Amino acid sequence: MKFPYGTADFHKIITDGYYYADRTAHIRALETAGDQLLFLRPRRFGKTAWLTTLENYYDLARAGEFDALFGSLAIGREPTARRNSYFVLRWDFSMVDASGSLAEIRQALHNHINAQVADFGVRCGDRLRADLQSHPSDGLVAFRAAVSAARAQGHDLYLLIDEYDNFANELMQQRRADYDALVSGEGLLKTVFKAVKSLASGSGIDRVFITGVSGGAGGHIQWLQRLQ
Repeated sequence: MKFPYGTADFHKIITDGYYYADRTAHIRALETAGDQLLFLRPRRFGKTAWLTTLENYYDLARAGEFDALFGSLAIGREPTARRNSYFVLRWDFSMVDASGSLAEIRQALHNHINAQVADFGVRCGDRLRADLQSHPSDGLVAFRAAVSAARAQGHDLYLLIDEYDNFANELMQQRRADYDALVSGEGLLKTVFKAVKSLASGSGIDRVFITGVSGGAGGHIQWLQRLQ
């Protein structure tokens, strides 16, 4: 038996024959729990592995692999109607460098959103039928364009945000003043989640699933609670 040490990628775990603890029966419960969910757990508690499970389950682009990926799992034997019915866009805020100035952190976040939208455009290009453009100073412009392109093809978008509090928590531990500027008033995180909230209110994002670390989220968790 092979254990997937060092990888949390569901697709790789299944296709490479690693051991997978089947918790997919909970997908049905998640669908009834709400449209915007926040999943808090300590580090190394399987948050990313679960998020990538959802990514593969709901992604239109994975429909042809459903039986290979989920056929032997609980949800594969009794799938929900929403399986493989969304365009899926994923952000991973652990990739945002928090070591620079506040302006550099802001740019790093926009760079990440732009990069993820570009990857989304490549993966889903044959279905989107749209040329998604990056906007270096404002990744949210590219994000809104991606949502609109998905909606134009008759499908809503499922937004997955992994480690939403990662770079904010790093900043909180190192430079409290910059952290306060990041999360308070019209700070960067508020701007990002206001955009997500707006698009999750009947404008193209049907579901949002967010992971973070329990106990360290600080005041910025309030903006996530307003998604509910």
